[in-house]
Amino acid sequence: MSKLDAYLIELQNEFLKLKDFWINSTLKAKLSMIFLLAMYVLPFISNFILVTLFAVNIEHIKVMDPVMFIYWGILIFFASTFSIISTTLLSIACGYLFGWIAFPILLTMFTISSLIGYFLSSVFDQQTIMSWIGANEVAYNFIEKLKKRANFMVFVMRVTPILPFTVTNVLCSYLSVPLKNYIGMSIIGIGARLGIAVYTGTQISSIVSMEDDPVYKFQKIGLLLGSLILFGILYYLVMKEKDKAMDA
Repeated sequence: MSKLDAYLIELQNEFLKLKDFWINSTLKAKLSMIFLLAMYVLPFISNFILVTLFAVNIEHIKVMDPVMFIYWGILIFFASTFSIISTTLLSIACGYLFGWIAFPILLTMFTISSLIGYFLSSVFDQQTIMSWIGANEVAYNFIEKLKKRANFMVFVMRVTPILPFTVTNVLCSYLSVPLKNYIGMSIIGIGARLGIAVYTGTQISSIVSMEDDPVYKFQKIGLLLGSLILFGILYYLVMKEKDKAMDA
């Protein structure tokens, strides 16, 4: 049997386990899985809608009444909590419209949103999901080693644009990352990513033609490469812990 065949068989077995988990899990666990999947899909949809709205209403937004800004700010706050709005696109747009004054406001908003998401995740049946992970020895060992690198893990999750904002909230809650570690590293990670996004917003020539702007393209590629490097370092550190445990 080739390595590819063995890998395909292993993948098939994992799929069957996932299927059994879905059939035998509680309603809360099923809703949790649907919620996580939705958090991956929603930002792609919202990005398209937001860019379209900006294209049509950019001039009106610039002269919007302060009271309306507050109303929209409250709506956006709750929308970002559930990944209905892409935090990266929102940060770039605010940087474009308001400059660096948007940085402390967005940092506060995203930090509070991450706390709300962290605590709301406890509503879902995470113990069922973690029990399913525990039934897989490889996944369980990896998760246990990952917890030892919780600080770096939270930072990586916050910096990368690969993981939607809410997915990070849920995963950190499910993995029982200590609250003080979660808050501290979230602020650092959110601040780093937010700073890059706001700077990009101050440099692009137009939010409507953002995809063609070289500054935005450079930021997008840079964040992606940086994220892959950080994930690689995290994986290496986790595997290193695993090797140490095996040698002990």
